Amino acid sequence: MAKTLRNRHGASIIEILMTIVVISMTTLIIMAFSRNTLLMNQDSRSKDAATLTAEQKITDLAAMSFSTLPQSGSDVVTEDNISFTRSWTISRSGYIVVAKVTVSWNTPNGNRQVTLAGAVQ
Repeated sequence: MAKTLRNRHGASIIEILMTIVVISMTTLIIMAFSRNTLLMNQDSRSKDAATLTAEQKITDLAAMSFSTLPQSGSDVVTEDNISFTRSWTISRSGYIVVAKVTVSWNTPNGNRQVTLAGAVQ
């Protein structure tokens, strides 16, 4: 028996195949986690851009005079290669004028939207 152990060199084909299977499975798991991380990062950047777009519209409406404020409206803004549909409504209650801005966009996971409200006068 000692003689057969001494003559054994290298790895068997079974050991090599098992190593390939383990490395392949590990690679697939890492790729799946990386993909999910990238998609969540993209969703986060899109939401930040949508929020900034809504804030910009509230600022634009605040810069208008009281008599020229539109009751409602919408437009399309492109940021970071994403088309955002921005719609707004103005409500007046005495001396307070509030703008409600909703920004929506399409993602591979469905439609998303962000709504902000702010006093404009």
